Amino acid sequence: MTPSIKTLQQLTDRAPLLRKLLRGEVSPLDETMFPKTYTWSRQCYNAPSESHADTIMNAVSELIEGYGVEEIRQSNLWDHYWNDFRYVYVNMGDAYAGTLVYDTSKDKYFVSSWGDVAERLGNKLI
Repeated sequence: MTPSIKTLQQLTDRAPLLRKLLRGEVSPLDETMFPKTYTWSRQCYNAPSESHADTIMNAVSELIEGYGVEEIRQSNLWDHYWNDFRYVYVNMGDAYAGTLVYDTSKDKYFVSSWGDVAERLGNKLI
């Protein structure tokens, strides 16, 4: 489920575009809308998929003026792609600032702060 426009408005005044991006209605590799993400994708040895969360989160960081994409690792988790990354989030410069978070286990986006997410994991953090 994609967060509502109302929820996404906590992050940006461009919430309708952000929702379209999360729903796959806008390409995160569009050179005119997301030039930094496009440039990043051109530097990858293997071209990133425009439907993959890595690519989408890079475009989200650009859209909401974040400081890049980071992860929260979980000790008892292993995935062939994500390794021990439980959550991927856009760094907004403050642990308790609202941001977009992607749950790699549930394939779900939600709005929270990475500080709150990390506190919920407690001793499972790496």
